[in-house]
Amino acid sequence: MPDAPRLLLVDDDRFAHELYGDLLVKFGYRVESALTAQEALKKASRERFDLVITDLLLPDSDGVSLLAELKRRDPELGVIVITALEEVGPAVRAMRGGASDYLTKPISPDALELSVSRCLETQKLVRENQELRGQLGLFETGQRITATLEKSSLFPLALQSLISEAGAQAGAFLAVGEEGTRPLHRHGLEEVQARELADRLWPELPRAETGPLVLKVEDPPLAWLRGPVALVPCRHGQTTRAVAALCFSAGTMPDPAHLTRCEYLGRYVGLAQSNASRYAEAEDLAYTDDLTGLRNARFLRVTLDQLISRENQPFTLLFMDIDRFKQINDQFGHLQGSRLLVEAGRVMRGCVREVDVVARYGGDEYTIALVDTDSGGGLKVAERVRRAMEEHRFQARENMEISVTLCIGVASYPEHARDRDALIHLADAAMYRGKRGTRNVVYLATPPK
Repeated sequence: MPDAPRLLLVDDDRFAHELYGDLLVKFGYRVESALTAQEALKKASRERFDLVITDLLLPDSDGVSLLAELKRRDPELGVIVITALEEVGPAVRAMRGGASDYLTKPISPDALELSVSRCLETQKLVRENQELRGQLGLFETGQRITATLEKSSLFPLALQSLISEAGAQAGAFLAVGEEGTRPLHRHGLEEVQARELADRLWPELPRAETGPLVLKVEDPPLAWLRGPVALVPCRHGQTTRAVAALCFSAGTMPDPAHLTRCEYLGRYVGLAQSNASRYAEAEDLAYTDDLTGLRNARFLRVTLDQLISRENQPFTLLFMDIDRFKQINDQFGHLQGSRLLVEAGRVMRGCVREVDVVARYGGDEYTIALVDTDSGGGLKVAERVRRAMEEHRFQARENMEISVTLCIGVASYPEHARDRDALIHLADAAMYRGKRGTRNVVYLATPPK
C-alpha cells in the first residue's frame, strides 16, 4: 500500500497499540507506533504523517502538549485524541488546541474507522481548497501582469511576483538577442552584477526556452553569486521575449513545483510584453505625424508637461512657420508642397540634438523643444535652423531647387512662462511678429506685463 495514508499511533499501552494498530492496518492505512511523546516527535521530525492518533495520558507528557507541538510544526496536520477519562474536559481542551476529533476508550472498530476517514477527508478538502486558492491567486497575479501595458511598470511587477513565487533572493529580466543579452530590469542586484549575470547566462538561454532550467553558476567572475540560478522563459506563442534569471541563496535548491508556477506566470509575462509592444506601437502612431514622420502637436504637449514637471530646469520652445508656403503650393502643386514639408522636417532634425523634440504642429508650422536650454541657447539654435533652411535647396533631386525661409518665435521656461499653454502662445506670438515684418527672422518672446 505505497499510496495509503500514513498514521502515527501514540499510546503507552502496548495492548492498545496492537489492537488499534491492527485495526488501522486492516482498514488500509500504514501505521507507525510510538510509546512516548518524545518518540512521537522524533518520528514526526523524520517522516511526514497524514494523521496522528494520540492518547491524552502519556508517561513523559500529556497529549495536549504533544498536540500543541505537532501543530506548531505543521498546522495542517490532523490529530485525533483518545481519552479513557469519563470527563470530557481534557478532550475539549484538546479540540480547542486544534485536534480534529476525540474518542473515548474503549473504542469500537466502527467509531475508529469513521473518525479516521472523516479526519483524512477533511484534510483532503482543506488541501484542495488551499490548492484552489493558490491557483486563483496565481491567476489573479497573471491578470494583474497582463493588465500592465507600460513596460516601466510591467517588469518590476512581474519580476517581484516571480521572485516571491520561487522563493528566490534576487533576479533580473534578460532580453534575448542573437548577439547577446542585456538586463531589462533587476531586483536585489547591483547594475554591474545584472550585466555580469546576463553575459554569463547568455549561452544557456536557448536551453531555457522550453521550460525552467536550474544552473549551478560557479564561474569566478560571479563570486558574489552564492547559490543556484533558475531560468524561467517568458514566452508568447513560439517566441521567447525574455528570460527571468532568479538567484537563490547558498544551500537552497529551487522547488520544482514553485518553478512550474513561475513558468505559468512567465507565459503571462510574455503575453504582457506582446500587449505592451502593441500598445507602444499604437501610442507611437497617435503621437506621430502621418506626413513627415515627426512627432505631432499631441506629443509636444505631453513633452512640455514632462519638462515643466522637472521643477525649474530650463528649456526653450521654438515655434516656426514656413514663409509664403501657399505660394509654393500654388506654383508647384500640393504634392510637391507635401514633399517639401517632409524635407523641411529632415533639415530641422539635423540642426538639433537627439534629445530635442521636433514636431509638426500643423500645416506648415513646426516646433522644437530644446531640453536644458535657456533663451540665449535657444536663440542660437533658432538662428542655426533659420540659416539652414535659407541655404537649403529643396526638391533638388527633381531639379526644382526651391528656396524656403522661416519665421521663428523663441520662448523659454521659466523665463517667459511657467505653464505649457502660455509658453506655446508666447512662442507663437513671437513668430507672428516676424510674419508681420520682414519674415525670415527670429524673435524672442516678450512676457506679458
